[in-house]
Formats: sequence, C-alpha cells, structure tokens
Amino acid sequence: MKKILIIACLLFLYQENKSQNVYTMSAGESIFSLSSFDAGNYDVKPILRWAPFFNYQQQLHVDFSKSAGLYSGIGVRNVGFINRISETDTDYTVKERSYALAFPLVFTFGNLQDGPSIGIGGEAEFMVAWKRKVILDGKKIDKPHEWFSDETSPINPSLLLELKFHKRQYIRVKYYLADFLQYRGGLQVPEGPLLTGYPKGSKLFYFSFGSTVFKKKLGKQNEEKPSGTKT
Repeated sequence: MKKILIIACLLFLYQENKSQNVYTMSAGESIFSLSSFDAGNYDVKPILRWAPFFNYQQQLHVDFSKSAGLYSGIGVRNVGFINRISETDTDYTVKERSYALAFPLVFTFGNLQDGPSIGIGGEAEFMVAWKRKVILDGKKIDKPHEWFSDETSPINPSLLLELKFHKRQYIRVKYYLADFLQYRGGLQVPEGPLLTGYPKGSKLFYFSFGSTVFKKKLGKQNEEKPSGTKT
C-alpha cells in the first residue's frame, strides 16, 4: 500500500507541475563489504569482500527543483561477507553471499544537474539467490546454494548515504538493519565440528564506488527544442 501511495503521489506531482524534471538513469557500483558477526564462543575475523559485479540499478528521478528531488527504481545487487572462524587449531574461511532485488527511495539535494549532490534514504532488498563457500587450507569443502533460501533473511531493509560528484561518479555507504543470515542452530562443517554459535548475529554494511549513465528525460516538457525553433 505504501508503495502504491508513493507512486500515486509521484504521478500527481508530475501532472500538476510541468516544471519538474523527470528522467531515468542506469547505475552500477563496485561493493566493498564487511560484517559485524557474532559466532558465539568462536573467534571471528572479518575479511573485506569485493564484489565488482553484478550490481546494476535502473533509477527513476524526479527533480522538484535544481537542488531538491528524489529517485526510486529497481536493481540487482551482489551482497555478502567473508569471515575467518577459529575452532581450536583449525581456521575456516566462510563466504556468504546472495543476489538481491533492490528497491530504493532516496532524497537528493545539491546541484542535481552538474553535481555535487548528496542522497539520503533507504532501500529494501529481497534475497533471491544465496550461496555459501567453506574453505579449509585453501580447499573448498562445502559449496551449497539455494534460490529463496531460508538461510538468509528474506527481506533486509537498509539506510544509505551517497555523495555524487560532477561527472556522475558516486560514493555510497549502506548499513543493513536486519541480520543477513538467520540462525538455524549452527553451521555443520563437512567432516568437522558443529559451530553452534554460527551465526547469532550477522549485520552487514558496505561502501561502494559507482557511476550513473544513460540519462533519458521523460515527458514532452523535458524535450530540448532545436536551436532557432520559434514558439
């Protein structure tokens, strides 16, 4: 219902105020993520995870003026983390990731035409394709994957802050409000112990570098007239 009301408001404002600038853009980002992880009595060392692809977003922008607006849209994002977990004399490297469908709502302020500008808002992500890798001594000993898995929280909302520069490059910082993984009694390592505290807490956050391209204006009022055209 909330999404329907937001869309209705956008359509109303678009029809009532022809001075608004409405356009679409495509965006891509390279993500560097870490986790705040609780594995009970086991020692956990977070490792920076780099995900250069596949992170794509199609955005719908509505600029109410030259300095204030908002955007929404839909995207696909590769999110997750890497942890090294110590159990007695053995260290396991555990990689968790999921592809997610992402729906943002971000308010933008600043020079929206040429930059710089900032964006403040949130995003809801639906986890659709989960995978785990367990590595011991450089060898993968477990590699399960599932569509719409109950290993992850199915919906994970987040808060984000982004800074966009003159040439449409941006830096984004995001913090997820729910645990990335659901606790299911522990992690059974193949031919190894049951890590009973895995994962009692699994908050995810990331920073990313990205850019927006392919700006396309919508509506006749936004079409640029040829030079010399009489009105």
